[in-house]
Amino acid sequence: MAWKVREESTGRWTWPASTALLAGYLALAAATAAAVAVGGTHRPGIALGLISATAFAVATRASVPVALATGAMGWLFYAGFITGRPAGTGTRG
Repeated sequence: MAWKVREESTGRWTWPASTALLAGYLALAAATAAAVAVGGTHRPGIALGLISATAFAVATRASVPVALATGAMGWLFYAGFITGRPAGTGTRG
C-alpha cells in the first residue's frame, strides 16, 4: 500500500482516502480532548480554533472529497463534544 498517491487533477501528492480519514479522526479526537481539557466548553471560540486548525492540517494532505469529509467530521466533534454539552457538567440535564 502506498502512503502517498498523486492526484491527477492537481498533480499534488496526497494520502490515500483511508489513511487521511483515519488520521483526521485520530487527530480530531485528540484536539477535542485537548480543547475540553483547557476549558473549551467555557470558551467555545478557542475550541473551534483548535479543532479547525487540526482539520485544516489533515485536509492539506488529503484529496478534496476527503478534506471536506474531514471538515465535516471536525464540525461533528465540535458540535457534539464542545457545544453539545453544558459547561461544567459531564452529563446533560
